[in-house]
Amino acid sequence: MGRNTSTAERAVMLGALVASVARDVVAESDSGLTESEVRLLWMVDPKAPPKIIGDYAELMRFDRGSLSLIGGKLERLGLARRVAFPADRRFRTLVLTPAGRRLRTRLIKNAAARMPLDALTGREQERLFTLLAKVLAAV
Repeated sequence: MGRNTSTAERAVMLGALVASVARDVVAESDSGLTESEVRLLWMVDPKAPPKIIGDYAELMRFDRGSLSLIGGKLERLGLARRVAFPADRRFRTLVLTPAGRRLRTRLIKNAAARMPLDALTGREQERLFTLLAKVLAAV
């Protein structure tokens, strides 16, 4: 990638890499979930502070109604529960069930195994992760 590569082109390349890995993981997961359902499952980090469902919709660039349908399917499959948001009980959040946490862990491990990070040295990988964390913090 030369210096003439625009930011937009770089974003498209990164998006294509992530989408390719996600499609492969979904196809091989035998979970019966769609790519959107897997994305939401990935986003509900049991170790992170809870987010309202609307926040997930914004992060995924979905409308709240669509995301509610996706959350409903995860709930029907026993992978998540919609519960009152702790800071404001008027809102709902998603909490993964033990089965949802196990599936999320398995999918993330499968995705990590498919990422072509071996093309980078250990130092390059650390730099990449540092930069990605900085970008994600700005989202």
